[in-house]
Amino acid sequence: MQIEANKILDFIHKTLSIKQNAVWKEQNYAELVATATSYNTYLETVNSEAMPNSDTLHYRINADTSVSGLMNTFLKLTKKQLRKLRGRKAIVIVDYTCEPFFGYTHGDWVHGYRPVPGSRGCYKFLVASIVVGEQRYFVYAKPIGVNDDETFELWQMLAHLHALGIKAKTLLMDRGFARDSENLDLLHDLGIKYLGLYPKYRNIKKIVGKMKRSFINRKFRVKGIPTRLVVGKDKDFAWVFVTNMEFCEFRKYLQLYKKRWNIETGFRVHDEATIKTKSIDIRVRYFLFIAALLLYNAWKSLRIAISFKRFVICAKWSVARNETKPT
Repeated sequence: MQIEANKILDFIHKTLSIKQNAVWKEQNYAELVATATSYNTYLETVNSEAMPNSDTLHYRINADTSVSGLMNTFLKLTKKQLRKLRGRKAIVIVDYTCEPFFGYTHGDWVHGYRPVPGSRGCYKFLVASIVVGEQRYFVYAKPIGVNDDETFELWQMLAHLHALGIKAKTLLMDRGFARDSENLDLLHDLGIKYLGLYPKYRNIKKIVGKMKRSFINRKFRVKGIPTRLVVGKDKDFAWVFVTNMEFCEFRKYLQLYKKRWNIETGFRVHDEATIKTKSIDIRVRYFLFIAALLLYNAWKSLRIAISFKRFVICAKWSVARNETKPT
């Protein structure tokens, strides 16, 4: 399977400035990354005389890249893959994913949230995926600093998606985005249809408690920003959404929102190819995060049934046998 190995090699070719007389070639760096991916291990534990070590890769990343440069490379490679969608409208899913931080040095990139026991914080990535029919791809990823403005980052993400030619049919988001009135105001101004799960604040609990019907859909304001409040209630649970769309039946909202779980599934699968590192440099972290996303996208583009883990192992052997060339 040549395509999956191409994704790693192409990414390295477009990211690192490796001279023709260099000791280690793009192929060697690709094999290092593919090996760490296939074993889901720390980059620093991969040792072989046939490959550069982690320190050498760290040096190349530090010397040749920036956060913005890495993002632009990922977007260019993604745009290439999306050509086959031919401008079809997509459901856009936006979310954060966190990578645990275990070190002692904190900086502008390490957030206070501790995703796993023993971690001292986390690196936070803003990620967007799309669903077009049966096709699913990650189309945007950017590390978010402690002091970054969420609404601005959301706007920037939407601008990049527009540049990729992605036409948003609907944007789906979780409580973290939907509770922010500035985010809702931005989507309103841009004319983007959205559906977001909304927290059950005290006023929402009162509304749910007084409901005489199983479904309400009414005008609502989040800190003065107009939207709609949609509540669907059954015996055991009440779903609460904010949206600028009107459906006559609650099941249509729920069916649409359940597509947001695609990104959660994507994160879990992506984690199977996570390339761990002890580096605290955000460029190294971002580089490895993107490499795993590109593998996921290549896997989703396949027309044959194969598990992601098996796919990643095949990618390693394809690179090792030198089956690919930069394009």
